Amino acid sequence: INTLPFITNGFLYSRVPYDVINDFTPVSLMSASSSVITVHPSVPANSVKELVNLARRRPGQLNFGSNGVGSATHIIGEMFKQHTSTDIVHVPYKGAAPVIADVIAGRVSGFLGDLPGFIGQVKGGKLQAIAVAAPRRLSGALAQVPTLKEQGINSSLDSWRAIFGPKNMPAAGVAYWEEVLAKMPSSAEWKKEAENRDWDPQFMRSKEFAK
Repeated sequence: INTLPFITNGFLYSRVPYDVINDFTPVSLMSASSSVITVHPSVPANSVKELVNLARRRPGQLNFGSNGVGSATHIIGEMFKQHTSTDIVHVPYKGAAPVIADVIAGRVSGFLGDLPGFIGQVKGGKLQAIAVAAPRRLSGALAQVPTLKEQGINSSLDSWRAIFGPKNMPAAGVAYWEEVLAKMPSSAEWKKEAENRDWDPQFMRSKEFAK
């Protein structure tokens, strides 16, 4: 099972111990998770439009934390900057806990990441969620938070999890795992696990996923 950085690391770093294109066989997408754009309450922005306008008025003065260089949170943050033509400074950390702590303390302006890591802080008012970077709104506690698309940015910045097999995996092996994984989105156990983690169960056949 691999996640977004498994792919992006092959393009970000000159030396990685694998060739992401040629050393593996894509089998299936398993799930996607919704990133939420959060800011410290002191940041005068209650929507993406307000955040973008603020960042454009103050180029290089706002910043966002990530789990580290090349992490999914870093990539998603850079994609947001690209889509909005803003200059927001990246501040890398070693993991989610320290960056969330610094956003709560007001040392960092904001964070883009998976919901489970900070939903308690959002509910408690220590962080302000201003957008869901996914195709549709979340359910539950953040159902009132609009998506990027609803706020005028036609983009989805999801992170994902997927199954890869070894290089030149036999077609019969790929087909077997496709059939196993095709049943997972309808599995009650998998649905419950995915809901607990705020993952969106998905399935995609190998040929489609490889594109």
